[in-house]
Amino acid sequence: MNTKHICSIIALALLGLMLVTSFTKSKNAAMINLLLLIGASATLAICNICCHESYDAADGKTLKVVVMDGCGYCKKLKKEVIPSLQEICKVMVIDNKSPEGKELSKKHNMRGFPAAVMNGKVISGYKPADQYIQAVQNLM
Repeated sequence: MNTKHICSIIALALLGLMLVTSFTKSKNAAMINLLLLIGASATLAICNICCHESYDAADGKTLKVVVMDGCGYCKKLKKEVIPSLQEICKVMVIDNKSPEGKELSKKHNMRGFPAAVMNGKVISGYKPADQYIQAVQNLM
């Protein structure tokens, strides 16, 4: 069971408590129900923010950046460009030696790093943040 499932179970439990509370004749039932509803909503919102599983790479807004260990431009991209990119899309940094990195490198014929993939299209090499953002926006 992953974190996303646990968040969903907590939210359902809170909603269940809300249903049970609605049948009580307590003067505070409406306030309790409101608090339980807020708790369930907050739980789901936090789950969507924190759980990587909630992001779908096929949504067209996930940029997969393949980097190579020891690559100066890869380090520079992670430090200077990726923070700006995270404002416009979900960014996944993937090591080129990982199974997913190898698969992406082969599928998209990546010969140099850093390289990024979004919607099946590749951005190769290092670019300053403003140029990289423009390139990513063109892929969206």
